Amino acid sequence: MKTVLIICTITFLTAFADDVRSQGCGDAGVCTIHGMNPAEMPDSVKINKNRISTGLYFGMSQNAVVVLTPFVEYTRVVSENISLTAKFNYGLRMGELANTHGPSDLLLSMSYNFLKYFTMTGGVKVPLSDANKKIDGQPLPMNYQTSLGTTDIMLGFGYRIKRFSFTAGYQQPVTHNSNKFLASDYPVDSPDNKYYSTRNYDRAGDIMLRASVRAVQAKKFIFNAGILPIYHLQNDTYQEPDGERVTINGSQGLTLNLNANLQYQFLPDQLLELIIGAPVVSRKVRPDGLSTFAIGVKYSISL
Repeated sequence: MKTVLIICTITFLTAFADDVRSQGCGDAGVCTIHGMNPAEMPDSVKINKNRISTGLYFGMSQNAVVVLTPFVEYTRVVSENISLTAKFNYGLRMGELANTHGPSDLLLSMSYNFLKYFTMTGGVKVPLSDANKKIDGQPLPMNYQTSLGTTDIMLGFGYRIKRFSFTAGYQQPVTHNSNKFLASDYPVDSPDNKYYSTRNYDRAGDIMLRASVRAVQAKKFIFNAGILPIYHLQNDTYQEPDGERVTINGSQGLTLNLNANLQYQFLPDQLLELIIGAPVVSRKVRPDGLSTFAIGVKYSISL
């Protein structure tokens, strides 16, 4: 069984070795909030009233900007059916224009389990940055911002039976951010001009679907694999200094990711995870600066 598990993991990594630099992933938050992630604590982990997780995601955005996202998450199991979760993200961005860091977002959610197989989730993403970090007094593009800078509403529905899990989610920003970057302020041959203008950036909503399977389950190891399409519902816009709203053509569209999650349960109430997501189909234009693929590690304990 362990051999099968290793083969599955190597196959997934090999399949995406040539794709990780193409645009993909594209999760603005709803895909990974509690209740929407099928690879949460497996049935074999002892479940208590409190769950604490911490970890780190690594990714890459446009123009080879490195994205690091450390996080800590706390879940309180209120009853057999209801749980409340708070997740704090921190952001670090490193690229040719600047190195930035700072608080990212606070994600608050509630999940309700019913009829044994179903879950409903609602939440809000609260920005901890206005998405207008600067260097030498000049605004930076979204790729260097530690937060999208928008307040978002998130809704989700899940169904799980045996080894299979299906989720659907919706995320809608209800504010635009305060970013002031305009590529037109820079010469054509300037590195700044390679990025998308996002002055007073207005990001459209997303819908997502996920289908996953617990492909391998050994004594202490679990391997989950799945597909995750995310559809960006409309083209985003930014605002010129004269007040005109400009459509960012090509920012609407589909991102189709393949995901894998390897879990190692080394104690009855503790879990280590390796998380990988990479695209096979992607949007042509990504002004939001989200990472184009993701590799993460996560530690969880049930108290």
